[in-house]
Amino acid sequence: MEAGKERIVVIIPALNEEETIGEVIRECREALSGKDNEILVVDGHSSDYTVERSRQERARVIVQKGTGYGDALVYGFGYALRNLKPDIVIMMDADGTYQPQNINDLLMPIFNNEADLVIGNRFAALDKKAMPFINRIGNRFLSGLSKLLFKMPSLDTQSGFRAFRAEILSNMVFKNPGMPLASEMIVEARNANYRISQIPVTYRSRRGKSKLRPLKDGWLVLGTIIRLYRDFSPLFFFGLIGSFFLAVAGILTLYLLTTYFVAGVVPSFVFALTTAVMFVSGLVIVVMGLLADMVKDIKERLRVFEMQLAENFLQNKDDRNSQPHEERKK
Repeated sequence: MEAGKERIVVIIPALNEEETIGEVIRECREALSGKDNEILVVDGHSSDYTVERSRQERARVIVQKGTGYGDALVYGFGYALRNLKPDIVIMMDADGTYQPQNINDLLMPIFNNEADLVIGNRFAALDKKAMPFINRIGNRFLSGLSKLLFKMPSLDTQSGFRAFRAEILSNMVFKNPGMPLASEMIVEARNANYRISQIPVTYRSRRGKSKLRPLKDGWLVLGTIIRLYRDFSPLFFFGLIGSFFLAVAGILTLYLLTTYFVAGVVPSFVFALTTAVMFVSGLVIVVMGLLADMVKDIKERLRVFEMQLAENFLQNKDDRNSQPHEERKK
């Protein structure tokens, strides 16, 4: 990718955002003036004039097949990779909360080869009324939990304003393309050893009705983080659960033996059966953790091997192209 020749595609999911979508597109074009760029609006079956406003601003518009924010992004990613051939992808919202003038700030670490994924940190310049209190607490909690579990620097993990190299999408599998997609992207990039950084961005009060469901979306994101941690550190995850079962089985066994030798009384059959079930369950869960850890290790080795094959192929191709024409004929 030649410096200054990067093709940049901005992907904007939109659902009934006729009030702001035109302004967002115009500001994106101004921010990317002089760069090879395209604005892609992924419409979520809007019932207002979102599509018309987008086309008036000469944006490319596609209508997602499914529903929801994450599904719109995944659909947009796939369309962009197949049809627009971007070098860099930017994702942002259509409601005017993010300031497109910050796009160049997000691009700079990529242009300087300092990062592969750059996240806009909303909390650095957050308008007082831009985020309700419960949303602010929830975002802080989810970001802190991700930092603790995945050993990452402190990131605004739920930010929807990001820039990243398009190539990283080929190494990502989004299992839950809803609001949890934001967390999945970061963990997938972390697992693939891509460089992640964040840049302060302005976050403004939105215009129009919010489509967020704080409690429901929060639980979905929390569940996704737990699932991602299961895949990220399976030995610890299953080992912790298995150890709990084994500890309970140990306590029950101690009580059973104490009761028998001290009081000469044998606990009921149900008690003994419960102890055995807890012990066997604990062993099985620990073994599952060991097996899952082995599978994770194999997958990581295969990923490294595939990357090495790709690098060797590109290197050999460059070497062949650099040879003199007459030498290649021989």
